[in-house]
Amino acid sequence: MRPLRTLLGAALALVVAGTLASPASAGRPLHGRQVGPASDRLVWSTAGSYVLGDSISAFGSEDLLRRRPRWTINALHGRPVTALPGLVKNLRAVDQHPFRVVIELGSNQVPGWTKADYVAAIDQLPRGTRVLLVTPYKAAGGRWSRRGVETVGRYARWMQQIARTRPHTCVVPWRATASAHPEWLRDGLHPKADAYGQWADLILATDSACR
Repeated sequence: MRPLRTLLGAALALVVAGTLASPASAGRPLHGRQVGPASDRLVWSTAGSYVLGDSISAFGSEDLLRRRPRWTINALHGRPVTALPGLVKNLRAVDQHPFRVVIELGSNQVPGWTKADYVAAIDQLPRGTRVLLVTPYKAAGGRWSRRGVETVGRYARWMQQIARTRPHTCVVPWRATASAHPEWLRDGLHPKADAYGQWADLILATDSACR
């Protein structure tokens, strides 16, 4: 396992500053006030592209950044889904017009979180921003509780419903992919080290097809 993937419990906010001029799809960098813990602060992406995630994005960041080095990834082990509104608010503080936002939050469920909460957080983004929703997955019959398995399944359905009604919004079908390839997972939730490339490629394939 690579050293980067051993930082369990630590925040991962990886930003690679591009050496080329910012593309037209990136909004101008801002320096607005950000809120919450330091681990939830974001830095402007020269590609106008942001990943908001939990441990899966933290572990997968090396593979994703190898493919898209100018994306900003803010991922934290154990990050609950309820962190999403604050993360989006901080994103808007540095980029008023992000081109794409990948939301990989849902593995760490919180009682009382609703579809309306997802919608309200996403509604903070401009309607023209491309949003990629990574559907969460927890395998049944293993270490995860039945309630947890059912809850993340419900989150995935909400993501699909949101994508059908919001323009420029697409589902990254990680749930279906992971359930079809249990051998990729080390604990029924997190991919094995050599499977994060497939995870990253799925995000990028979805992004390429999303309009």
